Amino acid sequence: MNDIIKISKGPNTYDLHVMWSIHNKCNYSCSYCPETLHNGDWQWLNLERLKGFIDKVENHYVKILGFKNILFSFTGGEPTLWKDFKAFVKYIDQKGFRCGLTTNASVAPHFWNDIAHIFDYIAFSFHPERADSEKFLETFKSLHDNPNSVTPSVRVMMHKDDVFWKKSERLINQLKSFKNWSYECVHILDEYGTDSTKIDYDSDKKTNYLLENSFNEQFLDPDMIKLPNIGFNYNYTTSDNSSHKLNENELINNNQVNFENWNCFIGVESLFIHFSGDVKTAGCGAGKTLGNILFFEKIRFPTKPIVCNQKACLCPTDVRITKSALNQGLDYKLNSSDGTLVSVGSNESAFKNRLFINLSPQILLDNNLTLNEYVELTNELIKKIGGKDSLCTYIEIDSDFNIDKFDTFYKTLSNIQGFKVLLTNNFGDSIHNYEAIAHGFDLVVANINSFNLLVKSQTLIEAFQPEIEHKLFLEITIEEEKEIFSIKIIEKIKKMDYYEFSIAENPHPFIQSLIVKNGGHHFAGFKHQIQTISRSSLKHKFAFDEVAIMDNSRLSTLRTENTSYRFSSWQCSIGQNFFRVKDNLDILTSNCPQSEVIGRLRDPSDLKIGTRPIICNQKTCENAIEQITPKRVPAN
Repeated sequence: MNDIIKISKGPNTYDLHVMWSIHNKCNYSCSYCPETLHNGDWQWLNLERLKGFIDKVENHYVKILGFKNILFSFTGGEPTLWKDFKAFVKYIDQKGFRCGLTTNASVAPHFWNDIAHIFDYIAFSFHPERADSEKFLETFKSLHDNPNSVTPSVRVMMHKDDVFWKKSERLINQLKSFKNWSYECVHILDEYGTDSTKIDYDSDKKTNYLLENSFNEQFLDPDMIKLPNIGFNYNYTTSDNSSHKLNENELINNNQVNFENWNCFIGVESLFIHFSGDVKTAGCGAGKTLGNILFFEKIRFPTKPIVCNQKACLCPTDVRITKSALNQGLDYKLNSSDGTLVSVGSNESAFKNRLFINLSPQILLDNNLTLNEYVELTNELIKKIGGKDSLCTYIEIDSDFNIDKFDTFYKTLSNIQGFKVLLTNNFGDSIHNYEAIAHGFDLVVANINSFNLLVKSQTLIEAFQPEIEHKLFLEITIEEEKEIFSIKIIEKIKKMDYYEFSIAENPHPFIQSLIVKNGGHHFAGFKHQIQTISRSSLKHKFAFDEVAIMDNSRLSTLRTENTSYRFSSWQCSIGQNFFRVKDNLDILTSNCPQSEVIGRLRDPSDLKIGTRPIICNQKTCENAIEQITPKRVPAN
């Protein structure tokens, strides 16, 4: 068998395929389906926000990249349970885009009357554990006989249990009584997810049946065939330079899907949208999260291929994306529409002003202040700066701060007005302390740099579980001699309803596997989130990021652009929009060498807020908050 070296588009192929898990509610609960895909614990997405996302897709892929054929493919949960599903696909149809659908076919046949014409494909998944074969075939017949509908393809889940296996075989035989049909036998996966493997069947007969029925079709009545103008027409090239029509399941069944280190156009030819609203470049482990659909304005779509870091590509939709081995050229490349960064910050920014303060016992002692007095002075400063609604305050707590009563300390500190980011790893031992932190601060970032703190962080995360509006992020460093114990704690954390953390240096192989499983690279860290929609607010997202404007008017974010933070000669608004309170209570314009004293915390009324930007003369901008302070390239 010759090795595959390239997968390429054939003629009349979709330019972009958007795979969309629209929600996780389902009227089935199959044993091989993970609970997260059918337990319905996520709320419905907002229809108007989804329409805005469709507009953004149109602007980037059609108006900028020049794509013509775009397909939105919906899965779930069961998509047809969503009350706005019809309205949404009709909006997509108005844009000239097409739709596809994978459904368990459990809705009544009349459901399809006014939308069947919108779909370029409809895939009926037959789940023998739950499906009623008679009703399934009745719905199939209603679309089979509808001249405005494509004939549904049928994906038959081949359960290893003999009773369900025979039920699937009977369904296939009944399906063949129709004039037009196509079906594929699906090899069920074990441990569904990015580390999925195919289950082993208990007989060679079943295995051979799967191979012989990876895909079969029959079309005897051409008058009843409605074919889409565009399709999934891909070819693969082997090392002898021969070209073959791509059958994704055949490659998967034959273990010919190792594309590690290949160039792959995920994100350009594909998008994957999770039922939480997170938008990724693909559903596989190499997929990168681009943002959340509720904040579609900030999403930046890619224009370049990635290098695959996965051992196997087990999803048919990911297999059929243009890709090639490293020594092979790609079939095409796009002119980058990235543009050049010209401005940080805009009228759409989540915050107008930012304030940085830090606390230690020495600061209070040296300035003869109680904590209550410090908080009162800070609130006076906030009023002077411009008010709590447009301000993000960063509060850094010295790790050596000897706090007698943590809960009282943090309750007092939480009286600082506006959106508050707490930077600390100094949170004591009592659950009351953790609850005070969880209740009192909008965002908490904790540097977990010891095993003792990692143990405490588990309780801290538990305190955040019911806090719908507040968010916690942990930066975890694993001590080498405590790796195994750390793994056990992280596994406990991962069973909670909400967590978010990153890991920077991880020599243990299991930690490496966690990184890969969660979409990162070895030693590069990863983030994993299970959070309610309200925990994805703009203010949380932009506490350490800011809107970035490119010279082609494209909107992005500064962290997304991964700039070198070289702003020499730029106009910077430190002193206008960023302020820092020093240990001696001086109010500074920044931390950088161009910083100036513009007031004192003891008398905020004398604060001299700048009226014009400064001209940056630094080689690089080192401070994370100053980097996101509004700035722009000077006008010529």
